[in-house]
Amino acid sequence: MDKNILVITLVILLISVFVGFNFIYEPKVSELRQLEKMQNEEQEKGVLFEEIQGYEKKIKMYEGRWVPRGKEEIELLNRVREIAGDSQVHVASLVPQFKEEHSGKGYRKFPIVVSFEGTYPQLGDFISMAENTGTFMKIDRLEFSTTAQSESDLPLACEVTLSVFSIP
Repeated sequence: MDKNILVITLVILLISVFVGFNFIYEPKVSELRQLEKMQNEEQEKGVLFEEIQGYEKKIKMYEGRWVPRGKEEIELLNRVREIAGDSQVHVASLVPQFKEEHSGKGYRKFPIVVSFEGTYPQLGDFISMAENTGTFMKIDRLEFSTTAQSESDLPLACEVTLSVFSIP
């Protein structure tokens, strides 16, 4: 009889271990694994979200620097006149060039050749202001020559090719 009680106790114990493992322990471990997986996914989403916010800030910073399509000529001519006035150079000519389409790259380039006269510091101011306008403007070509008959009066002539960029 003691053996029967011992066998029954062992069978009950094995059944309890089996039931406990399959119906209590294993589901809880599976649930913990799912929670860890979800937590890792949420962390990855957080990192991606922070990266997206960083890109959005950069986009907002650069959006204002593009010239709207169709307004390149007017914007560039007005900007050059404004810069010339601020730097006190005398603009001799403004000659728009042909637009360059870069459809595969998503932008358009509008160059203009500007001829002007002034002193070396004035020309330096003009170039500095053109480079730092806050618009996507590029100096493609720059040529200096003297217009003075003597060294006492130092006017210089300058011809600059400026380009402004626009997006659709």
